[in-house]
Amino acid sequence: MIVDKLGNDIGDELGFSMEYETQKVIKAIEFKISSRDKKIIREIARRIAELAARDEEDEKRILWYKHNDMERTRPLIFCDPENGWYEIITPDKLKCKGNLARIWEFKLRKEIFWGECIKDDRVVEPYFTVNYVFEETDRGLSATFYGRQGSGSYRWVAPIKDYNDFDKLSPARIIVDYERTKELYNLAFEVMGDILEIRLRGAWWWSLGRTWNIVELRGLGQFMMDFGQLS
Repeated sequence: MIVDKLGNDIGDELGFSMEYETQKVIKAIEFKISSRDKKIIREIARRIAELAARDEEDEKRILWYKHNDMERTRPLIFCDPENGWYEIITPDKLKCKGNLARIWEFKLRKEIFWGECIKDDRVVEPYFTVNYVFEETDRGLSATFYGRQGSGSYRWVAPIKDYNDFDKLSPARIIVDYERTKELYNLAFEVMGDILEIRLRGAWWWSLGRTWNIVELRGLGQFMMDFGQLS
């Protein structure tokens, strides 16, 4: 279910700070940027390029390299509002009208807010990332959900009723649409490639854990009971 978060009936369930979820929305919309929206996006991209060129960005980048090399540095601060971004960059603050343009504008304005207002140690980089367009299959079985409007409460019917149902499971697959990925990349390059470096990357996810997948397939209560039966 796509939840209206940015206006025009576009949005996601978990937040556009999660690139993995963002791509599920982008896959379902038309890849088109009007000349009007292009002008707006380019203006925002130029501001990001200015922020990224500051000396302090190089200083923060060096600090992160040292931190990752286990060198002693001052404490480094990273602040991500996550779903709070919808309260910071509300739909009325977006100037673009097209669906894809509004998603890109939202993403770009986050960078400006990070560099101008949050002012943590996250580095403002002079690039714009385009992720692969893909679809993800289920694992042979899937839960049936009721409710689940935005971030509200919901219930579900878990498909795994007994241990024999585990034989019905299969590995989930990610199927990349390379043709549409190329189309999306080329469009981003056309719109702002002379201002920001356009990068093609896989979409990140905050966890590789599978506990919640099992909870959805088995049910939370039964999932907890299984521990007692297996001990």
